[in-house]
Amino acid sequence: MGLIDKIKNVLSTDSEQIQTEEIIDAQGSNTIVNGAYKGNSKLKDIKISDTVEIIMAEAFEKCENLHSVKLPIKLQNIKQRTFYGCKQLSKIILNNQVKIISNGAFESCHALQDITLPNSLLAIDNAAFYDCQNLKSIKIPEGVERIGSNTFGLCTSLEEIKLPSSLKTIDSKAFSGCLKMKNLELPENLRHIGANPLYGCRNITIKSNSPRFLVKDNMLIDDEKHCLISYFGSQDKVVIPEGIKRIGGYAFGDNKTLQNIIFPSTLERIGVEAFAGCNSLKNIELPNNVKVISEYAFCNCESITQFNVPQSTKTISENMLLNCTSLNKVTIPQSVTKIQKFAFNGCCSLKEIKIPETVTTLESAFDGCSSIKTFKIPYGIETIGSYMFRNCSNLQFVFIPETVTTIGLGIFEGCNMLQKICITKGYREHFQELLYKKYWDKIEELI
Repeated sequence: MGLIDKIKNVLSTDSEQIQTEEIIDAQGSNTIVNGAYKGNSKLKDIKISDTVEIIMAEAFEKCENLHSVKLPIKLQNIKQRTFYGCKQLSKIILNNQVKIISNGAFESCHALQDITLPNSLLAIDNAAFYDCQNLKSIKIPEGVERIGSNTFGLCTSLEEIKLPSSLKTIDSKAFSGCLKMKNLELPENLRHIGANPLYGCRNITIKSNSPRFLVKDNMLIDDEKHCLISYFGSQDKVVIPEGIKRIGGYAFGDNKTLQNIIFPSTLERIGVEAFAGCNSLKNIELPNNVKVISEYAFCNCESITQFNVPQSTKTISENMLLNCTSLNKVTIPQSVTKIQKFAFNGCCSLKEIKIPETVTTLESAFDGCSSIKTFKIPYGIETIGSYMFRNCSNLQFVFIPETVTTIGLGIFEGCNMLQKICITKGYREHFQELLYKKYWDKIEELI
């Protein structure tokens, strides 16, 4: 038996029998191995021996009856998911050697209300305190330079957080869903803020001491990158200031009050899920300078009725208008060469859409567009992806050019009203090879 096996034998085999308040040392080793006490329901109040210097990932994951923990004095890294899902953990004593709290270390510790972080701490990684629903306040000590993505996400009781002057990076969605947080002060040395760290936060007061990050009309702006990072207001109309070139990912995401928005003429890029879930948003008039509209940018915007793709945009991205259930008309300019998968899926009111001949890539983008009656696939398209028109229940006429050489699975699944598949004269045999036999009688050759 090797050393690792011996450690596992000591720390894992009999772990269900341990009920005392103190965990003994590691029998000559300094390491508690990965997952050693994972799911142990008998642990309640524990003190880890000071002979232990390393606790591997997931060591106490989902110890659902664990109430309190005192960590050893030499421990420097609380590794990934060490206490993940310890729902009754309410007290944790950290030593003054801990430098890193790793990904998901205390995620879903629902009973944790407060924790004192040591002055030795340098970084708090992704989702370290995610879903700590009763955490009310926390002070980040001086020396910490980075707060990771979703670190305090869904800490729905968090009212106050103090950031140190040493902080340089706040990653995406760091404070998402912190609904009770009313104030946040950004330190002077801050150099990077990821995609909307305040996702879901409304009517919060932000003070920025950083010359790079500005706060204006409930908008957090990166002045160096000319990027709108976050909107955290509740007005029904927003005017984005001129000079802004980018709207960051999730910037307006899930805002239920926003109805109208005025975009600046300088705008060039819209980030991932920038307006996703803005189900009251009605009017979208994008400037023609916009080159990139990212994935899911306007998905689940249930009140949008018309959408004009800007004349500088080349790609309609994946899921860009997914489930925009009121959308009835889309205008696509000659600049567009690619329509990616699921771009219009679930747009059940969409009646009119014309794909320009410039489009050379047309992926499965219209599943559930149940109001479309006619559709012309542009000349030059070679592949029709699987389930392209699935559940287009009112689709009656489709024109397919002779350039198509591949047709995927189930493209007309659920198209119960389909009457004609129109093709160029002389290509019947070509399309009989590509289509299921049940569709042969619907093929009609055009002159």
